[in-house]
Amino acid sequence: MSNQSSDIPENVLTELSDHIKVDGFLDHFDVLMGGVNAGNNDQAELAPGTNSPHLCVYGMLNYNAINYQHARFMLSLKNKKKAKAIAVMCVARIQIMEKNCKRENNRLIMVLALIMCVKNSNTVKKSNDSLLSRPNIIFIMADDLDVNLGSTDVLKKTKRLLQDEGVTFTNAFTTSPLCCPSRSSILTGRYAHNHNVNSNDKNCSGPAWIDGPEKLNFGKLLQDSGYVTAYFGKYLNNYNGDRVPPGWNHWSGLVRNSRFYNYSLNVNGKIVKYKNDYKKDYFTDVVTNASIDYFKNVKSQTLSAPIMMVLSMSAPHGPEDSAPQYQDSFKDIKAPRHPNYNYTSSDKHWVIRQTPPLDETTALFTDILYRKRLQTLLSVDDAIEKVYNMLLQVGLLDETYIIFTSDHGYHLGQFNQVKGKSQPYESDIRIPLYMRGPHIPKGVNISSIALNIDLAPTFLDIANANFPSFIDGTSLMDHAALSKTRSTFKGKAKHPIQQIWKDTFLVERGKLKVLENQLWKPDKDLVLKPVENVNASDNNKANKICQSFGFPMPPCSPDKKIICFFKNEVLHYQECSNLTSKCNCKESSIPSYAKNISEDDSTDDIELKIKRNKEKLFYWKNERNKLSNIAVYKTVASKVADHVKESSAAYLNNCLCSSKRKIKKKKVHEDMNCFHMSKNHWKVPPLWTGPSFTACTNSPNSTYWCLRTINATHNFLYCEFITGFKEYFNVSEDPYQLRNIVSNVEPQKLYDLHRQLNYIRKCNSSHGCLLRAGRNMDDNEGLLRKWRRFERKKRQFSNSLGN
Repeated sequence: MSNQSSDIPENVLTELSDHIKVDGFLDHFDVLMGGVNAGNNDQAELAPGTNSPHLCVYGMLNYNAINYQHARFMLSLKNKKKAKAIAVMCVARIQIMEKNCKRENNRLIMVLALIMCVKNSNTVKKSNDSLLSRPNIIFIMADDLDVNLGSTDVLKKTKRLLQDEGVTFTNAFTTSPLCCPSRSSILTGRYAHNHNVNSNDKNCSGPAWIDGPEKLNFGKLLQDSGYVTAYFGKYLNNYNGDRVPPGWNHWSGLVRNSRFYNYSLNVNGKIVKYKNDYKKDYFTDVVTNASIDYFKNVKSQTLSAPIMMVLSMSAPHGPEDSAPQYQDSFKDIKAPRHPNYNYTSSDKHWVIRQTPPLDETTALFTDILYRKRLQTLLSVDDAIEKVYNMLLQVGLLDETYIIFTSDHGYHLGQFNQVKGKSQPYESDIRIPLYMRGPHIPKGVNISSIALNIDLAPTFLDIANANFPSFIDGTSLMDHAALSKTRSTFKGKAKHPIQQIWKDTFLVERGKLKVLENQLWKPDKDLVLKPVENVNASDNNKANKICQSFGFPMPPCSPDKKIICFFKNEVLHYQECSNLTSKCNCKESSIPSYAKNISEDDSTDDIELKIKRNKEKLFYWKNERNKLSNIAVYKTVASKVADHVKESSAAYLNNCLCSSKRKIKKKKVHEDMNCFHMSKNHWKVPPLWTGPSFTACTNSPNSTYWCLRTINATHNFLYCEFITGFKEYFNVSEDPYQLRNIVSNVEPQKLYDLHRQLNYIRKCNSSHGCLLRAGRNMDDNEGLLRKWRRFERKKRQFSNSLGN
């Protein structure tokens, strides 16, 4: 067969091809050369493979001249008879267009021919054919699943079906390492400071959540775009089952926190109770089987209806009840003994500093808990295989995206902490993230940063749904489809996605409520000690003094001797007042003031307790003023408060005695989150047979904000705590974050990090929260938006060929 030069200019074919290609798609095409012409189309030889629109697209773009005597098709259709019929229609349509147009190489004519050809190809498809519909999305989420402890290694089936057949994001993180804030971020695509769910208690499924962010969860947005949506499993920790959240065609949400037996589900508004029969009640299996049945039922009625389905598991969260068949698994396994396991760290924030080392009992507990967590994950592994096999059975595997992740990580023994999450370290903030589906390459690891807030916009991108302006995250589809090197627009050179993708993000716990534009200012009566050269050497007095104290930032507090700050780009330090210099308190014989006043107390006892509560009130009032008027303490009893109001103002203006520092320490311990372990805690083997113990691992008012940066030159974590304490870790050199080296960081760099952190902890919208190389993305923001719009339009064009 002779080859003729095409009448269509090469640049036109290239441009058209760029607009319709889908990355990785051409790798699966077989080139077909046949003698197809208008009179003998049955001579076409067809190869097995993909869907019909691409026959028209690639058949048209690869015509060797516009005489149709010899055509080349790039095909991949399973149904050869259908492919031949479509080929006939495509050829006929293009011939009609050719006869009606004088200029055979006209670019517009070629695009119109392409569109009409593809649209007409739908007439030979059955009405229930789903090949041209929007893809299905199945989102599977574990609870408390870590990466750093190696728990994902037991998910053998998941690795084979999702990782080996899809992509793995090796730098996936949560922005809030706590259940309810992270899940709220996943649902909304927003940072915690924007959806205002800051803990597992306050506003976790509360009125502010219900009246605001919940109404704009990704389920509602996808439902509005035409998807059938369904939610199965755990929702938010404090969800009480009193409502069906908006946006879900089918709802089966767990009431309250994670359970495996003896729980209740809200099933489309009706509370259904489950007991402790494994075959009927085991939570992981109930979620899996119900979701599979629902998917099949919807597709049996309308095969073309796209489905978005969430499977939210309890595993490996407590109470860590495994299925009976897995209760003997991993008998000899122990919790990983990484360098930070049972490591006493005196240079970290107060929660870590005050945690005692693990003893023989608590170390044994970490081993058994690790084993039980892995056992529960085996059922999750089975669930993923069941979902995969169901899609294979109904013939929709290649038209469905499967995404697997966790809400946050977990620690077991790290820095002496027996168990838990909520710390800003790698064990708690790293999460697994796997994706497979159309256009997703197989067995590829992607090092680009991926966040929990990126999941919602990714789902919307897959569905070609509208992006609300309030979303803080960014779609991961350009990374997952590996389209980072194929984009050109407006005649400009290619712009790889890594050059403009975020390398810095926020990790936050808690929220600091400050007035807009409120900045700390030094007291007028205090003398500032400036150093004119900000970049001075270590011999510089202010530089050296600030570094020796860890560069403490304002405001002053009882545990700070100095504070350091920049004013007019000049480094200053200020000595904090000696809070014990004017004390005249009687200390040593004073018992705890925490006892309540009883009716049996004598007048002297009451007066003594009043005095102690005045001390308490003064201390917390002082702390409140120094922490930007944040109320981090409880109100004293009303009876005591009445007596305090009658006290003299002179007493409240008195100093803070050294004993008050001990009182503060006592208050801190009272605010700790503790758990008690006994032989009755676990109901499913393996059981705890050791002695009972109590461990305190966290505090509800442990508030912090951190910058996490990963790029070609930097890999660090910088944190500021509400107490003013700071931490900085070079994760490249110190992957287990053993050494806080904030005192070694140059003051100017600390100042820059502080400013950047202040910016991102108040950011909103995807472009406003996108950080790169330690600065706001102002320079590349416009370019990035144009580039992403271009990429998205190409995907939309490809998907719309079948509409």
